[in-house]
Amino acid sequence: MNAKEFFGSLRAGKLLPVYVFCGKEDYLRQEAVRRLKKQALAGAEEGLDSVTLTNPTVQQIVENAETYPFMSPRRFILVRDAALIHKEGRASGEGDAGAGGKDEEALLDYLLRIPETCCLVFDCGEALDKRRKLGRGLSQLEGFVSFDPMEEADTAAFLMRHAKRAGVEIRQDACEKLIFLCGNDLGTLTTELDKLITYAGENGSVTPEAIEALCVKSAEAKIFEMINDIVEKRTAKAYQQMETLLASGESRLGIISLVARQMRQMLYVRDLMDEGRPQSEIAARLGMKPFIVRKTAARVRSIDRGRLEKQLKQCIQAEYDVKSGAQSEEAVFDMLLMRLQ
Repeated sequence: MNAKEFFGSLRAGKLLPVYVFCGKEDYLRQEAVRRLKKQALAGAEEGLDSVTLTNPTVQQIVENAETYPFMSPRRFILVRDAALIHKEGRASGEGDAGAGGKDEEALLDYLLRIPETCCLVFDCGEALDKRRKLGRGLSQLEGFVSFDPMEEADTAAFLMRHAKRAGVEIRQDACEKLIFLCGNDLGTLTTELDKLITYAGENGSVTPEAIEALCVKSAEAKIFEMINDIVEKRTAKAYQQMETLLASGESRLGIISLVARQMRQMLYVRDLMDEGRPQSEIAARLGMKPFIVRKTAARVRSIDRGRLEKQLKQCIQAEYDVKSGAQSEEAVFDMLLMRLQ
């Protein structure tokens, strides 16, 4: 199941004896652990019926799962950094022989008959190695949950629910602004939103203006604004954005690469617009957020395609000149900014 299905099952009061969590969205994984623990313990003291096992043996997992809960309906067991799951160096199809293979088989066999008084969670990090028998077995359990990065609409809905629980409103346009400026990482977004919630106060509202003034912008958002200043021939402001990026630790070559990437996106958006493609299709085909597609489309309408193509070639040439050692990074960077005007 995915994250949305998992949280839905929790709200419906469904609890399984075994869960396997993996996926790149770390914030969602940790939030899932927190909510699952709260529901499994049903308000009981956390220390009595809750345990975290770091790199346990199969015997330790079994012993904890067989321990009857003291104060709550279930005993909550979180397994992290298990070498049994994460150890490397096994080719596809290997691992069935020897002590390691027997441990894997013993664990899989036990998970099929684990007592209902247990809620066992394996936090497997970003990915589960399904080439191995244990990985394949864990991925086939009913409680296997993949926490992948969410689509923009789901992220916005998540942010609106988070704000609502704090008694603050954030509208769709403000959510899109926040995602655009801060990126798609839920941990970062939640931290920034909590700051905005405090600023808005109880029964207040998070506005796009507050987001612009208070939030820490991602490098990609700063590049987007810098290119916009270049397009609009606001040279002084473009150089100010560039200085901010350099001061934040971005390298000149990194900035050139990001500029090239956005120039390429602008050219793709322009070509698809000329073909009469709707913005929803453009976003899907290019893997871009709908909000960014709308902003990019508004920008490129007034720009000649030949100019976009020329600017992209200048970015590509600048990257080549730096990487080939033809010119210094500083000289190439300064020349590129001048040529893009």
